[in-house]
Amino acid sequence: MYDLCDPETTVRLVERWRGGDEAAAAAIEARFGARLAAFAAPRIGPRLGRRLDSDDILQSAFRTFFRHSRSGSFLVTRSGQLWSLLIEIARRKVACAAERHTAARRSLRREAADGAALLDALPAEALDPLAEAGLKDGRIDA
Repeated sequence: MYDLCDPETTVRLVERWRGGDEAAAAAIEARFGARLAAFAAPRIGPRLGRRLDSDDILQSAFRTFFRHSRSGSFLVTRSGQLWSLLIEIARRKVACAAERHTAARRSLRREAADGAALLDALPAEALDPLAEAGLKDGRIDA
């Protein structure tokens, strides 16, 4: 977490980044990363969480912000504006990821259904870890 008494404003950090200062990008990530990950985590959900996590959303959101801010598409002129922008980017990243991973060919529901069908098709002994390891009643089968 960053120091709340840090005299360098978020606006100045963004200006430094736009000027090519890579250290400013690291400072922005340090300042907002943990809070942004905490924002994204509960919005991912358990199904989508099997495919990605809050760090994936965090990296993608920062990548988008840095690309667009350097090109001038995103302008940060007030303190607090960057946080609002990062929240909106992360919210959209989660929504797009959910849409992409629930498409017909990649459906999380289909994946769960296929997995259940595969488990149902296996013989019972294949699901028994002792049998799988060649053990019966704690002894090795000969």
